[in-house]
Amino acid sequence: LQRLFQTPIPAQGTPSRLALAGIGNWLKKSPNANPPWGTSAAEKQATGKNYLSCRPNYLIFVTDGGWNGDNPKVGNADGKKGLSITGPGNTSYQYSPSPPFKDGYSNTFADVAFHYWEQDLQPGMSNNVPTNSVDAGFWQHLTTFDIGLGVAPTLVTNYQLSHPGVDTQAAQSAVLA
Repeated sequence: LQRLFQTPIPAQGTPSRLALAGIGNWLKKSPNANPPWGTSAAEKQATGKNYLSCRPNYLIFVTDGGWNGDNPKVGNADGKKGLSITGPGNTSYQYSPSPPFKDGYSNTFADVAFHYWEQDLQPGMSNNVPTNSVDAGFWQHLTTFDIGLGVAPTLVTNYQLSHPGVDTQAAQSAVLA
């Protein structure tokens, strides 16, 4: 761990949005026997398939919390109505912009994460990804968990700027209230 923190970081910034888009685009590759959709030898023997459509996709993204770099060109993904996706039993889903996801900003890290969650990354596959109470996505999508290290959240910083003298803990409590 010490070596990790002593490694010099080039002054090229943190291209987090493009890195996330790269993972999303990798998941859009045509399915075959190779990653990300391919099966192991045991899975192929058990199912007879070269790929599994029911496999959820998770990304744990650890960053310094900031992002910059080239534009990922996803627009305001969380601020516009999504396509209708049909799944098991003819159930359908269509995103309709609403809080807490909707905002007025474009091409943010959240827009990139939402873009690859909202769209069916493999429209030719059966939409049979297991769902749960937090993730209703039954289509092939990317669920992203983001961990920002060493930075103050924007909402906390903005609260402190608009309320001089408020300490970080009080600002966090106010923002979360």
